[in-house]
Amino acid sequence: MRLFDVTCTGFAAAIFNGSAAMLTARADPLVTRTERFERQVLPSLDQVYGAALCLTGDPAEAEDLVAEAFARAYEAFLQRQPRTGRQVWLYRILVAARQEQRPAGGSAAAVAAGDQPPVRRALWELPEDLRFAVHLADVNGFSYQEIAEITGTSAGTVSIRLRDARRLLRHRVSTSTERRP
Repeated sequence: MRLFDVTCTGFAAAIFNGSAAMLTARADPLVTRTERFERQVLPSLDQVYGAALCLTGDPAEAEDLVAEAFARAYEAFLQRQPRTGRQVWLYRILVAARQEQRPAGGSAAAVAAGDQPPVRRALWELPEDLRFAVHLADVNGFSYQEIAEITGTSAGTVSIRLRDARRLLRHRVSTSTERRP
């Protein structure tokens, strides 16, 4: 049986920080799956980081969340291929990891402090579920159905969240621009 060390890949080094247990594979099919994972899933790293940052509001926490999500995705990818679209599958893993890691009472609203443009400040002031729906729809271009799959809600709930979020954003932005000299 031929062994190989996955440490030669950028993915393994970045995600697992050299953990020998996670980096050693025991058969050629794993090499193929690892290579496929790197080709098919890793290109989404920046987008997933943006979504994690939207959820957490803290770059360090977002990095931890992405590392956890990609580690879970890698493990799941080795066991079986995702049944849904890869992007939706990956974001579902991110959301599940966030739900387990969510700090008690923590809020991304702290990021809104400072001199940020009114739209960005208003976005950070939204509740997390509304902010994330807007991010998935308007930044990542997911459909309502895909967002529903990612968040574990119905497409109707997604529609309501987006409507409410956009209404709040319009109101907050117009209010903040009216107050500016």
